[in-house]
Amino acid sequence: MKKISLLVLSAILAMSISAQDLGVESIVVKANVDTGWQKITNDTVLLNEAVYLGVIFKNYAGTPVSTTDSVSFGVSVNGISIGNLGAIVGKNLVPTAGFNTAEMMLKKDQIFSTAIASAKVCAWPIFWSKQNMGGSTANDTGCATYTIWDRVITVSNFTPEEGKAGTDITINGSYFGADPASNMVKFNGEIAVIKSATANTIIATVPGAAVSGNITVEASGKTGTSTEGFVVLDENGNPKNALSLADNQKISSFIGFSNNQLIISTGNTVSNLKIFDLTGKVVSSASDISSNTVHTHNLNSLQSGVYIATCGSEYFKFSK
Repeated sequence: MKKISLLVLSAILAMSISAQDLGVESIVVKANVDTGWQKITNDTVLLNEAVYLGVIFKNYAGTPVSTTDSVSFGVSVNGISIGNLGAIVGKNLVPTAGFNTAEMMLKKDQIFSTAIASAKVCAWPIFWSKQNMGGSTANDTGCATYTIWDRVITVSNFTPEEGKAGTDITINGSYFGADPASNMVKFNGEIAVIKSATANTIIATVPGAAVSGNITVEASGKTGTSTEGFVVLDENGNPKNALSLADNQKISSFIGFSNNQLIISTGNTVSNLKIFDLTGKVVSSASDISSNTVHTHNLNSLQSGVYIATCGSEYFKFSK
């Protein structure tokens, strides 16, 4: 009688073990949004963004899943294996309703490295420390499809829309670098000093050598360009464009720069002289220069670099 009972018990246990049927219910991808890691619900993932990849899985035979279990899954993206993931006892495994269902985060990485319209992610169980994973294989694999898109820097608008060299401009857009060092701002090709930066807003100073034109923001190897041009004003409030600066690189008023001296031959009008560095800062000046004379302005105190001299409506770009 004992032998029969033991045989029956062994058969029941064997049936119980072989009947376990682990399967993937759904794929989970979480991205780090402003409020913390959240499940992606719109099926869109940024290219090369670090994401959490996981699964919600179930033992269809009913044996409870616990945090002490070790489980692993095979994972593929568009049919290409990215490895067997999981098998970490007591880590990232959270039992859910019914105790025979659990969620497990498998990998945090830049999983999607190509911008494509359709990335099919599939996962299937390959190991469970608690039970033999026998049973049906019909519902073992779970899949989900995501759109992988490349982040695009946009320059939506800027205020004010015009200003002189040295004016601080607020630039609004998307996917800027999160700090000043992560960005490069140019006013029609001239590099500007960045005072502050977030992912959506940059404050930059109009460079002294800038002329009217589009504003560009460069970050993470990407470039965004404004659709509207910023109007650079000269000291008299007139638009300063590329043509006028090119035509006035060196005209009658500016004789040249030599031995730390900027030499100006003035006309009939008395004007103020200002010297700007490329950040838009006035580094030297002279007031009420006499008319019809040769004026020598000492720049011995300036460091080596490129500067813009303005006198009235005329400009002279020089290097020291």
